[in-house]
Amino acid sequence: MRAFGGVSAVWSEVRLDEFCHETAERRMGDLAWVGPRALRHEKVIEEAMLDGPVLPARFATLFTSVESLGGLVARHQEAITRFFDTLGAAREWSVKGCLDREKARERIQGERERAAPSSPGTRYLQEKRLRLEADQAVGPWLASVCQHAAAGLQECASGFRERPVRTSASAAGAEVVADWAFLVLPDGESAFAGRLEALVGEVEDRGLRYSLSGPWPAYSFAPVLSRSAE
Repeated sequence: MRAFGGVSAVWSEVRLDEFCHETAERRMGDLAWVGPRALRHEKVIEEAMLDGPVLPARFATLFTSVESLGGLVARHQEAITRFFDTLGAAREWSVKGCLDREKARERIQGERERAAPSSPGTRYLQEKRLRLEADQAVGPWLASVCQHAAAGLQECASGFRERPVRTSASAAGAEVVADWAFLVLPDGESAFAGRLEALVGEVEDRGLRYSLSGPWPAYSFAPVLSRSAE
């Protein structure tokens, strides 16, 4: 660890040929090689968080020398300090929304069928029409409830980021429809979790589930530090 002005940097020396040259791409695709090193990297960040706010670097962020690291810190010291001031003691929590689209459609269709009962002679055509309408209604309903959930959770958080949905399905086979990151202070984490639990109860029977994970280092809120002058 070394201090550069008012910012302390934590790093570890590695062999350049482990991350560069022709064998690096193969190693980075080998979970047995990457896994333990990535976990160790994360452990160091989490331990540093015990002493104060941390701007986390992604695994395999490399510098050619301590001087090049110090140069980056010097160029971006204002942005780094501003990030620390904003972060304070808050930690990042991840919320994902996963949708069973067929269950959502069936629930909407069932509600519309009960609102407009049909005679035996017209039931088939009406069910077909209601199914089509329910398919079309899932999207607007989902957008509305996700907006409601995100707004409610933001009331218990000091920061919010909507991240790109990178996978089409969760481990349970449901469709991932929301991927959010929140900054939450430790003394507000209980209220945040309680708010999420209430939101789960509102929509679970309609095929939408929210899951919570964390706390994590604040990757989603960290500023991008250009290395062009390196």
